[in-house]
Amino acid sequence: MKKEVYVNPYLDEILTAAATAKDVRISISALTNLVRDWAEDSFPIPDWRAPVFPQTDDDTFINFLGVGNAINFCFTSPATKKKYETEYMGAQWRGAFGMWAALARARDEGIPVLDPDFLEHITEKEARKIFRGNPPIPMLKERVTCLQSAGRSLKKHFGGSYAGLFRNSHFAAFHNGQGIVEQLTAHDPCWRDATLQIKTALNPRFHKRANLFVMMYDGRAMNSDGRLTPIIDSAELTPPADYEIPKALRELGILRYDDELSQMVDRQDIIPKNSVWEQEIRAQTVAAMHSLTKILSLVRGERITIAALDYKVWSAGRTSTLPHHLTSTIAY
Repeated sequence: MKKEVYVNPYLDEILTAAATAKDVRISISALTNLVRDWAEDSFPIPDWRAPVFPQTDDDTFINFLGVGNAINFCFTSPATKKKYETEYMGAQWRGAFGMWAALARARDEGIPVLDPDFLEHITEKEARKIFRGNPPIPMLKERVTCLQSAGRSLKKHFGGSYAGLFRNSHFAAFHNGQGIVEQLTAHDPCWRDATLQIKTALNPRFHKRANLFVMMYDGRAMNSDGRLTPIIDSAELTPPADYEIPKALRELGILRYDDELSQMVDRQDIIPKNSVWEQEIRAQTVAAMHSLTKILSLVRGERITIAALDYKVWSAGRTSTLPHHLTSTIAY
């Protein structure tokens, strides 16, 4: 019987785009040194059991992740430079965790945030109540649009449930157009993450939020004692190309920016979405993470997953005083 092959159809075009980058470079020496330093380290994979997530290993968890990742973007206001923060269960939650906390709080308050009918018709007033916080969540109108789009696509294409999508895709992220990432981006425009301005014959499609959705699910599945089915091609996932990972890679000396770009990032000037600079940062982030995964796996004699490396790099960047680049976008 012929063995099934699962291939990420987007990775080669991203790596080709990275190879054309001129103002964002990868330091091979810094990358090599990091592999040496981390050769004996542990690489835990998050199980996403913080209080802001459903604790049950079932469809509710999957659907919660789907709704949250539909709006998992831009938590620092480009205008004020302040990060969204809200209160839940007596604690303050910032950034993406603030968004997860707001959704968890809404469920506690009886708001049906996992119901496709509610999502399809959600209003800006309802969203403002759900995501109340100080500082407020940026890009509220865009989030409302994405939630409405999620409701429509859930009803029309996914049988009303992201969990159903996972089962119908046989827990594959990529499979000749039928994988989870492929179907999300094919049927819901708000999940797409395509670019047009980078100077390459290819058009790199990062699809950060769709890949992150699958990655987060897989982290819980691997720690669910068999209650959830792991993703069968998790090694094929695209490394997340967002704000925090390139900041961490820059702190580690792996990403090097051109002087003008470096000054813009440090001044917290806006890097326009879909600009060559933005896409070079993202493409080189993917290329660096892809190389780190391959080399670390080879050196250690065991597979290091994208999820494990993503968490390791993200954690390494938490103490950095460097700012991350600012781009007003729903892509990440």
